Amino acid sequence: MGQVSASSSVLIDATPEKVLAAVADYTTVRPKILSAHYLDYKVLEGGQGAGTVASWKLQATKSRVRDVKADVDVAGHTVI
Repeated sequence: MGQVSASSSVLIDATPEKVLAAVADYTTVRPKILSAHYLDYKVLEGGQGAGTVASWKLQATKSRVRDVKADVDVAGHTVI
C-alpha cells in the first residue's frame, strides 16, 4: 500500500510558546486550521497536547481516503 502524506505551512506572528500551544490544541484550534481534506475530525481522548487521541478521514484525492487515528505526543517544541 502506498503512503499518503499531507503538509501545510503558514507564517504566524506570535511567540513560539503561543504557536506550540495552539498547534497542540486539538479541541479548539486544530479543527479551525485543517483543510477540507480532513473529514469527520474527532477528539477521542484528551484534547490538549500529549495524551490526546484524535481521528479523521484524510481525503488525499477523489478516490483515496484514509482513516487516521493519531496518538499525540509533545517533545520539546515539537508536536508529534
